[in-house]
Amino acid sequence: MQETGITVKQARRSEFWDAVKGVAIIAVILIHSSDSARLYGDDSIEAMAGVLVRQFVNFAVPLFIALSGYFAVTQTGDSRVLVYYKKRFLRILLPYVLWSMLAISLKDYTRFFMPMDVAVDLLLGRAVSVYYFIPVLLQLVVITPFLIRLRSRNLILFTLLLFVPTICVSYYCRVVSPCVWGDFPYSALPCSIWIPFYSLGIIARRHESLFENVLRHKSKLVLVALYVTFFACFYESFYYLVEENRNIATSQIKLSNFLFSGVLCGLIFGIKGRFEVKQGWLSEVGGMSYGIYLSHMFVLPVMRLLVNFVGVREGNLAYILLTAFFTLFAVFYLMKAAKRLLGSRSTLALGF
Repeated sequence: MQETGITVKQARRSEFWDAVKGVAIIAVILIHSSDSARLYGDDSIEAMAGVLVRQFVNFAVPLFIALSGYFAVTQTGDSRVLVYYKKRFLRILLPYVLWSMLAISLKDYTRFFMPMDVAVDLLLGRAVSVYYFIPVLLQLVVITPFLIRLRSRNLILFTLLLFVPTICVSYYCRVVSPCVWGDFPYSALPCSIWIPFYSLGIIARRHESLFENVLRHKSKLVLVALYVTFFACFYESFYYLVEENRNIATSQIKLSNFLFSGVLCGLIFGIKGRFEVKQGWLSEVGGMSYGIYLSHMFVLPVMRLLVNFVGVREGNLAYILLTAFFTLFAVFYLMKAAKRLLGSRSTLALGF
């Protein structure tokens, strides 16, 4: 198979991949719901519940980035770079800017009188705290034409060349000598910290049969790797919780989580052809995952108040799960209603 090419055509939607995106966006909402546990001390039950939940869902951003790399590659060898840039930037930027403008207007509309500050907010994903993912994705889009022209071996070497120094600096700035570059979102902004997953997606698309064969013949080894790396996440997280560094304990940017997420992504790429996923609620959620990502933080605070109002203790496990469920439910059905009222073409500008 040819090792270069850029996707420039809209492929027919796959129920399997939409279902995978559905799982990932649910994990994203659970991540942000679990932040309520930060209200309590490191030795509290709520803190432990927050750290516990995060280990089950911290694969979300790595998986989305791996999927982005996977779909950036096509077997046709089409190299129309400008067409690729136009489609990707339009698809990503327009909804991002619209939702960011709404967030800025709700928080402090006077900020619009400072256009340079607004520009920096957009550049760094600061309009909403979780929007750091968009600048990361845009960086990866920019370098995609270069990445897909590298043969797989060279791509791995280039990825390591970027990733190893970045993860070392990340740990240094968060553990050894804490500084602003170790704080969120700055620690998550360089695409070099996420590039292993993007490259994994590219390689998985090029060598689909390899992933399927590894899973077919080495399934026990893959499962062992999944279990070992998963428990490594728990060990590293609770180690940092005991050391009173909850930022790392809950962070997605940990070596243990990267190893676990890498194995999980490889497993998903290996099983994609093994069974058929029928259209359903999960795949429908996945099909609107970008819009849900951009909008859910507007609904989450309201759902927190609702769950708190019915008497569930803020920050505990039940509170986290209920808040996530009601947020997803509300956003999903609001988007469905918007699609019916405005039509699919109009709502594309909002990301769904």
